[in-house]
Amino acid sequence: MEKAVIDDDGVAVVVPNEDGIVNRLRKARVKAGITQQDVAERMGIAQTAVSRLEIGAHSPSLDMVERYAEALGCRLKIEKKEEK
Repeated sequence: MEKAVIDDDGVAVVVPNEDGIVNRLRKARVKAGITQQDVAERMGIAQTAVSRLEIGAHSPSLDMVERYAEALGCRLKIEKKEEK
């Protein structure tokens, strides 16, 4: 499961993994027939940035993940899960 952590600048970042949020969004993009270029144009970033996001080349901010979701017509919902 992905987790969000706070970096040294106080910015929440998503720590990706193969079953996490970004991979699920990538699968939704492919299923919908939307290209990385389409997503990039909707987000106002380069296609290479979308590629780096999808392959996990860096840990994206929650804002970046939310913008990616919006580019697909999705909404990102974050819920706090109580620890047992």
